[in-house]
Amino acid sequence: MRILWIAQKNFQRDLDVSTWLEMADQLRRRGHQVTLVGLRTAPGQPASKATRFQLRQLRVLNCFPLVSLTFHLQILWHSLIWTIRQRPDIILTHPFTAIFLWPAKMLVRLGRLPTKFVLDIRTLPVRQKNLNDKIKHWLIDQTIKLAKRHFDGMTLITPVLRQLISQRYRIEPETIGIWMSGVNSDLFSPDAEPPHPATDCFTVMYHGVLAENRGLVETIQAMAKVREHYPQIKLRLLGQGPAMNQLERLIQQLNLSPAIELSGAVPYQQMPAQIAVASVGIIPLPDEPCWQVSSPLKLFEYLAMARPVILSPIAAHQTVIGNCPAAFFLKSTTPTDIAAGIIAAYLQRTQLGWRGQQGRQLVLSNFTWERQAKQLDVYLRQILNSGKSSN
Repeated sequence: MRILWIAQKNFQRDLDVSTWLEMADQLRRRGHQVTLVGLRTAPGQPASKATRFQLRQLRVLNCFPLVSLTFHLQILWHSLIWTIRQRPDIILTHPFTAIFLWPAKMLVRLGRLPTKFVLDIRTLPVRQKNLNDKIKHWLIDQTIKLAKRHFDGMTLITPVLRQLISQRYRIEPETIGIWMSGVNSDLFSPDAEPPHPATDCFTVMYHGVLAENRGLVETIQAMAKVREHYPQIKLRLLGQGPAMNQLERLIQQLNLSPAIELSGAVPYQQMPAQIAVASVGIIPLPDEPCWQVSSPLKLFEYLAMARPVILSPIAAHQTVIGNCPAAFFLKSTTPTDIAAGIIAAYLQRTQLGWRGQQGRQLVLSNFTWERQAKQLDVYLRQILNSGKSSN
């Protein structure tokens, strides 16, 4: 199968690009010819140079909103050329890119080509706080309506999101494919990391985007409560994002500099070593619609490294974890409840090894990239074999 996968992602800078790089490689291992298309704002190669599939990076202007505009204008033209030259069996596309594939769609129809178009949605816009957010919500809405009528399939990140989309847009749920976030269990393996010397320090770790809507402000406030009784507990925040300066100011205001380490982003290949020195992970996402239908990548990375995780009680977490003892579920994401969750994990620190191993077994059974690629592979083959013509 020839797969042309268009992702509006910067493979040099974005923190979550492992999803696309790992899945493209797994599809290649399953015998498919994969071309992954993204963007770049500067010369050079992405962090992962050893890709065994074709990786195209379209050079764009590094200025909002010209990043998206220059990327999609190139897609408008290049998709026609790629459709003629490569004759892909499947074109898998990011939601905001779908409308710019309309000329390619018309070319497929007029030329009676066998190419199928599949819309892939990994996330929903987070909030509607400004005009940009409202535009994103409107574009997602219009894209799904377009795909319902004119595309051959749709893939989503979680069953919860499938239920929401199928009800809201009156789409038969069995026509929608699911592939969730996953993990490279060979890279994220506790056995691959050297043992670390014992220490009295208990470290809670978060890594990823640093944004105000991810429960991080509340987690820092919680640490002020934790430190009153357990000064040996520390918090590490690894990543970058719009809230970094805000978090730095809050740490200083609460006099928590000795207790909280705020670091920059760490390359993907180095993340297992960073997780290995943590006692537990924490993902305090609040109870908001965008997080309820998500599949947090970091959750699988913590579990694969045999690290238990302190989790907010949202559907995205509960669906994955179930009754696995690797989770310490919070009552809520208020500072008081987050503090209670951190202390509960600390008081059970002698059980963390056993709990962590249960989490790794859960990941190996259900959430490797290999397993997710198999599910996507099965769905795409169904699309090709369905006999449904391109509308």
